[in-house]
Amino acid sequence: MVFQGQIIDLFTAIFTFTIIVVASNEIAKGFQKLKLPLITGFIIIGVIAGPDLLKMIPRDSLNRLTFIDDFALAFIAFAAGNEMFMKELKGKLRRIGIMTAAQLIITFTVSFILLLLISERIPFMARQPQAFKVGLALLISTIFVARSPASAIAIINELQAKGPFTKTALGVTILKDILVIILFTITFSVSINLINNIPFDIVKIGLVVIELLVSIALGYVYCQLIKLIFSVKMHSTLEALIFLFLGWSIFGLSHLVEHWSEVHLGIRFHIEALLAGIVASFRLTNNTKYRLHLESLIHKLGPFVYVAFFTKVGADIELNVLVSYWQIAVYLFVVRIIAIILASLTGSLLIRDNLKNTLVSWTPYITQAGVSLGLITIVATYFPQFGSEFETILIAVIILNQFVGPPLMKWALIMAGEAHQKGVHKYDGIRDVIIFGLENISVNLAHALQQQNWKVKIVTCEKEQNYLSANKEECRSLDIIHMGEVNLECLKKLNMKSTDAIVLLMSDYNNYRAAELIYENFGTPRLVVRVEDFDQMAKFKKFDAQIVEPRTAMVSLLEHFVRSPYATSLLIGLEGDKEVVDIELLNTELHGKALREVRLPLGVLVISITRGGESILTHGYTRLRLHDIVTVLGTAEQIEQTRVKLQF
Repeated sequence: MVFQGQIIDLFTAIFTFTIIVVASNEIAKGFQKLKLPLITGFIIIGVIAGPDLLKMIPRDSLNRLTFIDDFALAFIAFAAGNEMFMKELKGKLRRIGIMTAAQLIITFTVSFILLLLISERIPFMARQPQAFKVGLALLISTIFVARSPASAIAIINELQAKGPFTKTALGVTILKDILVIILFTITFSVSINLINNIPFDIVKIGLVVIELLVSIALGYVYCQLIKLIFSVKMHSTLEALIFLFLGWSIFGLSHLVEHWSEVHLGIRFHIEALLAGIVASFRLTNNTKYRLHLESLIHKLGPFVYVAFFTKVGADIELNVLVSYWQIAVYLFVVRIIAIILASLTGSLLIRDNLKNTLVSWTPYITQAGVSLGLITIVATYFPQFGSEFETILIAVIILNQFVGPPLMKWALIMAGEAHQKGVHKYDGIRDVIIFGLENISVNLAHALQQQNWKVKIVTCEKEQNYLSANKEECRSLDIIHMGEVNLECLKKLNMKSTDAIVLLMSDYNNYRAAELIYENFGTPRLVVRVEDFDQMAKFKKFDAQIVEPRTAMVSLLEHFVRSPYATSLLIGLEGDKEVVDIELLNTELHGKALREVRLPLGVLVISITRGGESILTHGYTRLRLHDIVTVLGTAEQIEQTRVKLQF
């Protein structure tokens, strides 16, 4: 009966926590509007729902959910190893290696020294023997070295950043998170002896080396197991579950070996599961054909794993400890910042970076997330005598890093001149389009748009003069501009700041050059690109471009005609005088009004609203917001009346 009661309690805890996680996943999205990472939102929701505030899940129920930590930590290890794709780092290894060494050695050393100096101010270190303080300082210093590759990649993608500063920062971040696991394996084994006052001998040092080698060897074994899973055809959900349980089994094996060795051999043989997981995914990424398969699986599972893990991390925080020792969290935050600044300045001087980059070189290494929290969880679980205080205070440090780190990294990338943000578009009330490339398609498109009262320009290069001379009659009514090459100076002469749409029909190389310049300098809201090579499509997506690949476009059009001929005819303008257009809401008087309160021309149908990149199916109570893209169906006259209503 006792066992049955434990099973019921476990399922009750899982059910309650699942409800909290679902809510956390939705509520935390609001934190993104405040420019904060989702992880911060998950942690805060966990704190609110946890045992100290809303008490939705008691402390003893949380203790039954420790298996979630093992699942998540294994996944974090796999994700960290997958980030380290060596082919992408070729040619940059010297800069990255020097900066990584500086970050690893100096951040660790400076943090260790400063922690010992302020140890009497830290509650779980004060009034403890010196060996105890040294052991904990080693662990905290190791955690301070860790960074967040996911946060760095998100910021770099957001700013479209590229250049030596960006490449170095990203390479160091990824490499450092792998090396910090190796460092943690060593310091954790040493700290166990120091904290438990176990005397050191040569056998203990040899044992640490053996533990490290066994952990690496285990990573090789798990790499083969993951390859085996990926080689078997199965349903994606089943594959994902097996993958997660395989990761969890590394921690299960580690706990089993540690317990068995202590009972039967009189020693604690510790396998570092995080290191084994990183080695497994690193080998899979760099030495097999399954890199993209692994990357895709991690991308799909990531949101589910992270929301569960970080919400639980928040629920584990003891608020009374946090309130009592928040000043300590600030002290530790400052200690880490000082160590990172000294390490970054040293590394920049060694690689002879320019002064501007040197002064901001420390900013990309502040934010912490998955690996750091994983290491904190391991230490807190292993040392229950001070684990609660340790976990709460260091998580508070990470939250501070989450608040401060991303804005500083954004600022640094802008200061380094490597951020490529979208330019600002100015609407002037005129519907105009610029088409790059002179050929039959561009001429026909220009005539079609002119019939819809668009102001059209065609930009052509010198080599297209033969087409112009052979088709004088078709081109007579068109505004054709000659441009020598695609560069910013030539684009500025076209007065593109207020252009509504741009169509690129040149070679993929020239299209990319033009798209990049247009995105950064003019922010044109509608950028349409025709690509010649299917493999080139992905690189245009970062410019918010609508991509047309002729072969797939034709197949898609035919498919839609088969499935929905009337709707397709409407969309491409073949159904009488009806057409479908997008209109941006610029009339401030309509902001916040429901559609049913707006008197649109009779016969106009609002199909959808696009807001923040997401499409909203509308009804009468849907409220309008400034800069909504309103998709409407109607005649040319009705649409023009609607445009006036929404924009003036």
